[in-house]
Amino acid sequence: MKSAVVVALSLLWSGMAMADAPGHWVVAIAGSNQPYMCNECALRTPLPDVTSAQALNTWKAGQSPFIGLVDAKGVHHTIQNGDKVSLCNQTGCSVYTWQEPDGWTQGVFQRMESH
Repeated sequence: MKSAVVVALSLLWSGMAMADAPGHWVVAIAGSNQPYMCNECALRTPLPDVTSAQALNTWKAGQSPFIGLVDAKGVHHTIQNGDKVSLCNQTGCSVYTWQEPDGWTQGVFQRMESH
């Protein structure tokens, strides 16, 4: 189960933030290229719950313990309208879209699957 999630998130991580196109980011802890597992996050959709929104906003602001908008090569970016961000807990991941002026919207949850 974990290997499928790691492969899927590795693909997301490697394809993050292409120039002039909406990016797909993964919330990660500073100093790590692994996704942050927010065990307290309910990952509600289409709008994030309070805990998930707080984690997303803290990440977006680049506050500790997150690295914020840094791509796989360590280059800092700003989040653009339409960018997608994955946030995970132990059951799966939700992808939220940043939309001005509404904030985090269009959340879609995908449960981890074991094969």
